[in-house]
Amino acid sequence: KIQTPPWLIYKVLPGYGVALLYGAPETGKSFIAIDWALCVATGEPWRGFPTRKGHVLYIASEGGEGIRKRVAAWLDAHNLKDAPNIQWLLGTMDFEDENTVAELIGELERCYPTTLVHVGGGEFEHVDGLSLELIVVDTLARNFGAQDENSFEAMQPFINALQVLANGTGATVLLVHHTNALGTRERGHSSL
Repeated sequence: KIQTPPWLIYKVLPGYGVALLYGAPETGKSFIAIDWALCVATGEPWRGFPTRKGHVLYIASEGGEGIRKRVAAWLDAHNLKDAPNIQWLLGTMDFEDENTVAELIGELERCYPTTLVHVGGGEFEHVDGLSLELIVVDTLARNFGAQDENSFEAMQPFINALQVLANGTGATVLLVHHTNALGTRERGHSSL
């Protein structure tokens, strides 16, 4: 029997693997990604959809300076003082380098141990109650390097690196991306 996949945000954001959020420039992609990330970090429902609470790493490669204001506004709108389960990395990651991905996985394993304990009935829980659930890469363009997004030879290793990151951490990796020039689909090679 095929199991229904778990959700981070019910029927919106899957609970494992690599997910893609894309849209035209200036349409609020980062606002949505930040909203989703903060909902997961705090356990707040997203627009009425239940959310699984967990730790979040947000790699903010665009608009890093504006993140502080966006987070403050989000917390204020949700009547919260802070969101301690989210970490912000302002900069880029070299996903082309296998060592960088392996080092990131090692660091995340150290920071967010994934040790499970059996609680009966076939159920398991993370020892600290929360696990790393979401890694946001905002945006593909800023973390892709100098290669051609339209090239299979360049895009496939990037996708593979994100999948290695998802598999190595057990978290969903959410990739924020732009549409093509016509606005009809995501930019870059169709393997994405």
